[in-house]
Order: sequence, then C-alpha cells, then structure tokens
Amino acid sequence: MINNDELKSKLEALQKELQTASQVTPAERDLWTNLMTDIVNLSNSGDEIEPGFKQTLEKKGAAYEIDHPKVAFAVRQVLDMLAKMGI
Repeated sequence: MINNDELKSKLEALQKELQTASQVTPAERDLWTNLMTDIVNLSNSGDEIEPGFKQTLEKKGAAYEIDHPKVAFAVRQVLDMLAKMGI
C-alpha cells in the first residue's frame, strides 16, 4: 500500500521538474502548485475527489508530453499512485 510520504515524494519530484522545465509559464506553475496542494489535501483527508479532477491531471500531463516528457512522466507517476491509494 502506498502511503502519503511516497505520494509527497512524487509530488516533490514533479515540482522539481516543473521548476527546471523551460517554457512553463508562472501561471502554469501556479496551476500545478494548486493541483498538487489539492492532491495532498485529498490524500490526507480521504475525501472523494471531484469528478473530472483526474481527467484534468491527465490532460495537463498529456499537454506536456512532447516538450516536457519528464513532467508528463512525473504526472503519470502521481496518477498511478492516486489510483493505487483509491483516490
């Protein structure tokens, strides 16, 4: 079973990738920061996620596939962890 520390580690890796990725605007970084905060809050509370939340993450991750494959990979890892946690 995956715990919150593992998830936080993956989110930190995603944050690092976003900070080093060129052509990621400050607005996009803010959006990712908000999404990551929501993920941490969900994992801590065990609440149900809003419909469309995972789809938003998947779409955002896919949008980075060509220009920022490391970011897209990190997003996929987070999504996999969320699925394993039942979130």
